[in-house]
Amino acid sequence: MLIYTLYLLLKGTTSKEDFRLLLTILLLQDNITILQEYLVKLFYPLFNSLELFSG
Repeated sequence: MLIYTLYLLLKGTTSKEDFRLLLTILLLQDNITILQEYLVKLFYPLFNSLELFSG
C-alpha cells in the first residue's frame, strides 16, 4: 500500500526509471549504508598512504 501511494504521489513528476531507482534506494538503504562503510574502511588506508607520498 505504501509503495502504491508513493507511486501515485510521484506519478506526474518522475519517470518510471527514476521511480524504480528511488524505490530501490529506499528498499536497500541499510545495505547501501553497510556498503558505504565497507568502502570507506577499505580505501581509508590507501588515501592515508597517498597523503604521505604527496608531501
